[in-house]
Amino acid sequence: MKNLTLAVVMIAGFTSSFTHAEDNNPNTPLTFNGYAETYYSYDFNKPINHTKPPFI
Repeated sequence: MKNLTLAVVMIAGFTSSFTHAEDNNPNTPLTFNGYAETYYSYDFNKPINHTKPPFI
C-alpha cells in the first residue's frame, strides 16, 4: 500500500512540474470590450394617457 501511495504522489509531482503559468508579456496591446443591449416597445392599442402596465 505504501508503494502505491508513493507511486501516485510521484506521478502527480512529475506531471505538475510540466505545467506552466501564463507568460507575463508587458507588450500586449490595449484592448477594449463592450456590450450594448437595446429595447423598443410599441403599444398597438394606443392608449389615450400613454401609460403601459408595469410588467411590459
